[in-house]
Amino acid sequence: RRTSVVMEKIIQQDAAFDSSVLFETNLGRTNDPVGNSLITGGPPRLVEESLSTRAGIRKTGRHGTALDLSQELGLLDSNSDFFDPPRQGNSRLNLSLTQPLLSRGGRVYNERLLTQARIDSSVSWQDMRGEVEQRIADVIAAYWGLYELRCQLLQQTQLLKRGERIEAIVKARRDFDAGRIELAKARQRVARRIDRQLQVTADVERQQTRLASLVGAEELIGPDGALELIPLESPIFPNIELNLRDAVLQGIENRPEVRAATAELESAALSIRVTRAELTPQLTAVVDTYLMGLNGNYNVVQSFTDQFTTGGPGIAAGLLYEVPYGRRAAKSRYREAHFLYQQRSEELRETIQLTRAEIETSLIDVKTEMAQQGTKHKLLTTAIEEEDVLTRRWEMMGGDGAAVGTVLENLLDAQQRRTEAEREWITAQTQYLISLVELQ
Repeated sequence: RRTSVVMEKIIQQDAAFDSSVLFETNLGRTNDPVGNSLITGGPPRLVEESLSTRAGIRKTGRHGTALDLSQELGLLDSNSDFFDPPRQGNSRLNLSLTQPLLSRGGRVYNERLLTQARIDSSVSWQDMRGEVEQRIADVIAAYWGLYELRCQLLQQTQLLKRGERIEAIVKARRDFDAGRIELAKARQRVARRIDRQLQVTADVERQQTRLASLVGAEELIGPDGALELIPLESPIFPNIELNLRDAVLQGIENRPEVRAATAELESAALSIRVTRAELTPQLTAVVDTYLMGLNGNYNVVQSFTDQFTTGGPGIAAGLLYEVPYGRRAAKSRYREAHFLYQQRSEELRETIQLTRAEIETSLIDVKTEMAQQGTKHKLLTTAIEEEDVLTRRWEMMGGDGAAVGTVLENLLDAQQRRTEAEREWITAQTQYLISLVELQ
C-alpha cells in the first residue's frame, strides 16, 4: 500500500502538465458617484451594467512554457453620454505565451518534481521488495525450523521408547540380577526423556504458530488452535559453486538497500542541478496578442465575427528579468545540495561495505555448514554403533549387580549421545538450507 501511495505521486506530478479547461462568467452593476463631469457628461452617478463570459484552455509545457488561450464575450451598457455605441456587445480572443529563458527553461528544472516523485517511488519499491524478500526468507526458515523440530520430536519419541524398553527389562529382571538402583536409574532417565518430549512438543506448537503467522493465511490458523502443520518436503542439498567475487557483484547489483541508496544519491544529484539553475537570473519572455470586436445593440455575434474579419491583432511582447540581490538563499541551497550529495555518497559507500560484509559472512556460513555435513554424519554413525554394542552387551550381561549397573549407565548415556548426534545431524541439514536462503 505504501508503494502504491508513492506511485500515485508520479501521476499527480505528471498531471501538472495536463491542459486545463477554464470557464468563467460574471454579472455586475456599477453605481458610483462622479466628481468629474467628463466621466458621464452630466449624470451625477455612473451606472453601468455588464455581463461577461470567458472560456479557454491553459497549459504548462515541460520546458516551462505557459500557454493561455481564451475567448471572452460580453454585454455592457452605461448611462454616460460619452458611451458609444450604446448597449455594447463585445468579443475578445486572447493568446498569452510565457517562456522562461536561461537555465529555468529546460525540462530538467521544470520536471524536477516529477523526477523526484519517480525517485521516491523507486526507493519505496526497493524498500517493499526488501521487506517481501525478508518475509519469504523468514517463511522458508520457519518451515525448515518446523521440520527440524518435528525430527527432534520423532527422535525424542524413539529415545523414550528405547528407555521404556530398558525399564521394562530391568523391572522383569528385578528378582534375577537387577537391583533397585538399576530400576531407579532407568525410571529417572525415562522421566527426563518424557519431560524433554513435552518441551519439544511445545516448541513444535510454537513454531507452527509462527509459521502460520508469517504465511498470513487465515485457514492455517485454526479457530481452536488444533491445526497441525507437518512438513512434506525433505531437504535437498544443491551442489553449487560459490565464489566471493561473483556473489558480491551480484549482491551489489540486486540488493534493495544498494538500489535504494543509489536512488537517494540520484535525488541528491537532481537537487544540485536544480539549485544550480536557480543561481542564474530569472529571465522570462512574455508575448500577449489578441483580436477584438465591438458592436452596439448587444450584437455579440457580429462582434465575434468582426474580431476575425475587421482590423487586425493587437500584440505586446517583453522580457521580465529578476535576480535577488546577493542571491544568498540560492547560494545556500546550492551548498546544501552539495553537502547532501556528499552525505548520500557516504551512505551508499557504507551500504556497499555492509552488503559485502553480509554476503561474505553468509558465504562463510554456507561453506561451514556444507563442511559439517560429513562430520555430523560420521558422529551419528559412531553413536549408533556404540549404542548397538552396549545394548547387546547389556542384554547378555549377568552376574555381578555392580557390573550390570555400570553397563546400564553406559547404555543410557550412549542412547542420549545417539539422540544428540541425530539432532545435530538434522540441525546441520536445516542450517545449511537456511544459510543458503540467507545468502540468496
